Order: sequence, then structure tokens, then C-alpha cells
Amino acid sequence: MNDDPVLDLEARRRIYAHILDQPGAYLREIQRAVDMPMGMLEYHLGRLEKAGLVTVLQEDHKRFFPEKMDARDKRYVALLRQKACRDVVVHLLTRPGASHKELRSATALLPSTLSYYLARLVDAGLASREKDGRLTRYSLVDAERAQGVLVQYRPTFLDRVLDRVLEGIDEVHGGRDPDEV
Repeated sequence: MNDDPVLDLEARRRIYAHILDQPGAYLREIQRAVDMPMGMLEYHLGRLEKAGLVTVLQEDHKRFFPEKMDARDKRYVALLRQKACRDVVVHLLTRPGASHKELRSATALLPSTLSYYLARLVDAGLASREKDGRLTRYSLVDAERAQGVLVQYRPTFLDRVLDRVLEGIDEVHGGRDPDEV
């Protein structure tokens, strides 16, 4: 994993392994996974952060990531770990330029909830909005990156909708590795 002396302690190795396996995990999620008292966990996470092995993305809640993970991917993963946001991104992958109404129908989210997630995607620079007459249309800024993050970090946010879309992408590419396409 890493030859850093900070990882000499088994507790830190467990925490670090969980963050590598589940990038973007919340503090409480890590606590449940490693079964450790909160104070001890926060101490070890602080040591891992100070050693440069993990970074913290502070938005609504703290999320922990491996240090070497690309900053743009961290933003995507932080948002995509939320199922509602992931549903919006998956729909925008398959139907760029969707309107709020189309997204509402596709995701079954309440209008205010959908607006919240769209604003978060736009504010993070991951989606764009364009006026089209009376409609506002939404698209992903970098659909290829979004798709790559969904594929690469798929085990951290598995769900049936994502599986169907990725299986469809796999069929389009004839079962080839998406990196080869």
C-alpha cells in the first residue's frame, strides 16, 4: 500500500485502506467500516492528512480522499456518491441538453430537490446551464470525464440505473475496455 511510517500502525492502515477502497467516504461511514471510536478515528485521520496520504473535501460534510486522486475526480465522486445527484448525471450522459422538466420526469425528484442538485453540479463546474427560450437546458461540462469517473469508481456507488447505463456503454463499445476506445 505505502511504505510511509505513518502507516506502521494497523489502525491507520485500516483507515487508509478504506479511503482507498471508498474514496469520498464520510467520517461516520469510515467510523462504521473500521469500527473505531470517533475521537481515535479523527486523531488517525489527522495524522494521515498531515502526512499527505489523504485529503479532506469540506462541503456539507467532510469527505476523505486519497491524496493522489485528481481534484476534478474528487468533486465528481463527492457528488456522485449521492444517488439523486448520480441519477441526474447519468441522465445527462444519455440525454445532454435535458430540461428541468425532462430531468424531473426521468429522476422522479421533487422540483426543488432537482434544482438543488443541478445547482451543486453547476457550482462545482461539472454541469452547465443554457437558456433556450423559456427552457433551461443542462449538460455535463466534460461528459467523458463523468463517464470515466462512473466507471472507475463504480464499486463506491453501485445502483441499478448506473449498471444499466454502463452495460449499454459496454455494448456500444463491443465489450472493449473503455480506455481502449
